[in-house]
Amino acid sequence: ENDDGDFLEDDSEGEERPVARKRRGKSSRSKKQRSIYDVYEPSELEQGHFTEADTEIRVTDQPERFQLRGIPVQKADDEELDKEAKWIYQQAFCTPSISKQPFHFTADKQKTTV
Repeated sequence: ENDDGDFLEDDSEGEERPVARKRRGKSSRSKKQRSIYDVYEPSELEQGHFTEADTEIRVTDQPERFQLRGIPVQKADDEELDKEAKWIYQQAFCTPSISKQPFHFTADKQKTTV
């Protein structure tokens, strides 16, 4: 053993030469944590939704479709919601149907048209 703590080995000619010491613990390669950005190609990250933009979308507490819209979604006030509800009700239940297609009930009921 020399002053540096390295072990010496005799070679075939009788001279001593240093021998690499076995390192304990983790190797230097495993010490450095490799991220997915180092391992995968950008196109693969994009396909798997692992880009920085995708992470931002996941973290934000808002539906993705709202975040990706060109025009931002604004919250509707109560008056606007009431108008929309009335319009939907009028269109669904108060306006006569355009078509007069027959529909069928179960065997015990008669065939009727709308």
